[in-house]
Amino acid sequence: MPRPILTVMVLITAMLAAPAALAAHRTYEKQFSAPSNGRLTVHTQVGSVHVLGSSTRKVTVRAQLTGTKSFLNRVHITATETAAGVTVSAHLAHSHVDDWFHFAFFQRNDVRFTVEVPRDYPVDLRTSGGNVRVRDLNAPVRAASSGGDISITGVAGKIRVHTAGGDARLQHVSGDVHAQTSGGDIGVKYLKGPAYLRASGGDIQIEDSNGALELHAGGGAIRVKNDTGPATMSSAGGDIHIADSTGTMDLRTGGGDIDMLNDTGKVQGLTGGGSVWARLRGNDGISFRSGGGDIDVLLPRNVGASLDASSSGGSVTCDFPFSAPRLKSGTRLSGTIGSGGARISLHASGGDIRIAPAR
Repeated sequence: MPRPILTVMVLITAMLAAPAALAAHRTYEKQFSAPSNGRLTVHTQVGSVHVLGSSTRKVTVRAQLTGTKSFLNRVHITATETAAGVTVSAHLAHSHVDDWFHFAFFQRNDVRFTVEVPRDYPVDLRTSGGNVRVRDLNAPVRAASSGGDISITGVAGKIRVHTAGGDARLQHVSGDVHAQTSGGDIGVKYLKGPAYLRASGGDIQIEDSNGALELHAGGGAIRVKNDTGPATMSSAGGDIHIADSTGTMDLRTGGGDIDMLNDTGKVQGLTGGGSVWARLRGNDGISFRSGGGDIDVLLPRNVGASLDASSSGGSVTCDFPFSAPRLKSGTRLSGTIGSGGARISLHASGGDIRIAPAR
């Protein structure tokens, strides 16, 4: 075998074997009593944090550390108890070339915190880059990560979540929810209570909620299913999809489409350049405007309404019979449908408008 090829093979073998030789492990554990008026505070520069509610009146702090020996020696963990509760902190001294070498060859330095607390214990969690998970609490939760994901499951209480770059996932939660991410997605399922959600660059998705919603997406899509509360939704450029929901809705997107399926309640929608397609279960007041796309509205055959529809550059058609005199031209149509009812206002700057019975 030629010497250059042999040399490369030896180097590759050495690099693959290096992580196993360099990997080291360390554990940390401490337990405290948990007075009912206390709280858990965790601030760490390294690693992930998992908090789990339990039926005991104890706070148990565990940490699993893996990495180079120099990395483990430079991770400093402290856990203390005061009258205000339990505080856990971790910081890392200056970096070392061994840590970079260990990371470069397929392994990583890692710290994983697991903390068990009473279910009624409020928590305040901050990590510089790791993931945060919280489960089974009946208390307020505040969680922040500079780059990791945040997951909240089975929590009843005030929830405040912020991640600079990861996703936020909430499931089976009740209470006042605020969740923000600068670069990831937000997903919520089974929510009881109001929610304010903001995703600067990702999508927002909600399923099964019964509180007032305020949703803002910087550029991603918004998807909502089975919501029974009033909702305000806006996206700078993404689509908005609503299905099987009730309540007053205010929908705005800078350039995406608006789609609604089997919804009821007063609705107002505006898109700067997309189309509108809405199949609604009734007319409680409908207003749609599009800067450049079509508008299609499908309603029950027995609907009543006062219609005003116009398009600056497209056609306007209505497949419902009018019961009162109407004004009709190629680009405008107004009059009373059926026995009359709430106002339907539709305006398109360049697309077509169609109102028809749902099949």
